[in-house]
Amino acid sequence: MLLRHLQRHGASAQWIFGVRTWPFRAHCWVQSGDVVLDDYWERLIPYRPLLAVRA
Repeated sequence: MLLRHLQRHGASAQWIFGVRTWPFRAHCWVQSGDVVLDDYWERLIPYRPLLAVRA
């Protein structure tokens, strides 16, 4: 919803999907450039991005 809202208002953002290996976890967040919009950057450090989706 956030990604579509931003797109409707002319902002560019991506939905990032990331994983960590031990213990295995997956997580996603919305990011514009280097700015994380819906999470804390510190929480995302262990995750490695696998896929970036633009709406």
